[in-house]
Amino acid sequence: MQRFAHLLHEPGLEAADALAASWRDAPAIEHAGYAELMRELPAIVQAGHELDPAAWRLVTAYTARTTHQMAAFVGRVNGAGMELRDLDELRAYCYAVAGIVGEMLTELFLHATPALASAATTLRRDAAAFGEALQLVNILKDSVDDAGEGRRFLPSSVSRDAIMALARRDLETASRYCTRLESAGAGQGIVGFTALPVLLAQATLDRVAASGPGAKVSRAEVGRILADLGDALRAGRVGILLASPSPAV
Repeated sequence: MQRFAHLLHEPGLEAADALAASWRDAPAIEHAGYAELMRELPAIVQAGHELDPAAWRLVTAYTARTTHQMAAFVGRVNGAGMELRDLDELRAYCYAVAGIVGEMLTELFLHATPALASAATTLRRDAAAFGEALQLVNILKDSVDDAGEGRRFLPSSVSRDAIMALARRDLETASRYCTRLESAGAGQGIVGFTALPVLLAQATLDRVAASGPGAKVSRAEVGRILADLGDALRAGRVGILLASPSPAV
C-alpha cells in the first residue's frame, strides 16, 4: 500500500507498469477480482491521464492520503484479525476509509461547478461526515459478518446505542451536505449522486435498529427511494425528501 501511495504522488505509466508487474509476480491477495484490479493498474493510470489534469491531481492526492492512513490500520492486523479499541479509533477508521473520499468528492464538485464557490466553506466543513456516515452504517449492518472474518470495527468498550446515535448524527450532517449542494446550484447529477446513498443509509439504519445486524433494505423500498428521489430532483426538493422520515415498506 505504501508503494502504491508513492506511485500516486507521481503517477507515471512506466512506474505503474513496474508496480503492477511486481504484484503479478508476487500476488499479495487471493481474491481473483482484487488481483485483476491490481494487474490493471496501468490501464487505470492511463485513464486518469485522460481526465481533466486538475481533477486527476485531486484524485491522486486524496487517494494517496487514504492509502497512507489505511496502511497504518492494515499494519496492525495480526493472527487474530483487527480490532478497534475505542470510539476515537472507530472515527479515525471511518475517516480513513470514507471521510477522505467525501473531501475528495467535494473538491471535485467545487472544481467542476464554479457556482458552488459560495457554499465552499460549509461543504468542506461537512464533507468528511458525509463519507463517514455511510461507512458507519455499513459497519453497523455488517458487524456480525465482519467479526466472523476477524474484523471487529465496533469497539467493545462502546455501547451499540452510542454508535447508532453517532451514525444518526453523521447522517443528519450528510443530509445537510446534500441539501446545501442543491440550494447552491449543483446539477441534478451531483445532487442525486450524493443523496441516493444517504437515503439508502437512512433506511438501512432504521432496519438495523429494528432487526439487528444483517438487516437490509427491501427491493421494494429501494424502488420507492429511487422513484421519490427522481421526483424530488425534478422539483428541486431533495432537501425536503432527506429531512422526511422513512415510511415502512
